Amino acid sequence: MLRFEEQRVLSESTDRMSLWKLPRFFHPALSQKAMSNHAPQDWSLKPDAAFLQTKSPGQEYVVEATDEMREWALQLIAA
Repeated sequence: MLRFEEQRVLSESTDRMSLWKLPRFFHPALSQKAMSNHAPQDWSLKPDAAFLQTKSPGQEYVVEATDEMREWALQLIAA
């Protein structure tokens, strides 16, 4: 179990917990990797981040990680 750290929170805001803000390299158009249970229209790409409108119900999703994704996840775990 990991202790709470603000930087590990994926939700864009407490008002919209289902909208996740991720590094741009998660966007399927850039990574060429699709996240389980999500379609391209669930994503938006901004200059500073990729946003994913997550599906309900659901909490855990799967993506075949790129090296960038792995490094990002390892940094979050180490925080």
